Amino acid sequence: MSRQYEEVERPGGITLLVVLGWIQGLLALAAGLFLILDKNSQELQDKAEMSADQLVSTGVAAIVFGGAVLILASMLGRGNTVVRWLFGLLVVVNVGIGIWGLFGLHGEQQLSAALSVVFGLLILWLLFGPERTDRWFDQN
Repeated sequence: MSRQYEEVERPGGITLLVVLGWIQGLLALAAGLFLILDKNSQELQDKAEMSADQLVSTGVAAIVFGGAVLILASMLGRGNTVVRWLFGLLVVVNVGIGIWGLFGLHGEQQLSAALSVVFGLLILWLLFGPERTDRWFDQN
C-alpha cells in the first residue's frame, strides 16, 4: 500500500528563508570587505590578534562564504533536500564565525557579526524547525 501525501504548497517560511539567506550572505560579504579594508588598523589587529595578512585571508574567506550562501539561498526555494542541508551547514559555520566576530572584532565588524548570528539562528530554525517545511522538502 502506498502512502498518499497531500500536496504541500511552498511555505511562506521558505520564501522568508531565501530572503534571510540573501541578507546573511550579504552580511558575510560586508564583514569580509570590512576586514580587508580595515586590515591596517592596529586596533583591529590587536583586538583580533591577527596580522594584516591574516585579516585579509579571513576577509576573503568570508566573501567566498557569503557568495556560496547567496547561491544556495537562490536555489533553496526549489525544495532540493541536498541544498537544504548544504545551506544549513553553511549557516552553522557562519554562526560560528559570527560568534568569533562578537569577541574578536570591534565597531562595525562586531555589529555585522552580531547580525550574522541573529539571522543565522533564525534561518536554522526556519529551515529545520517547522513540520510543514519538512513535508514540503520531502515532497520535492
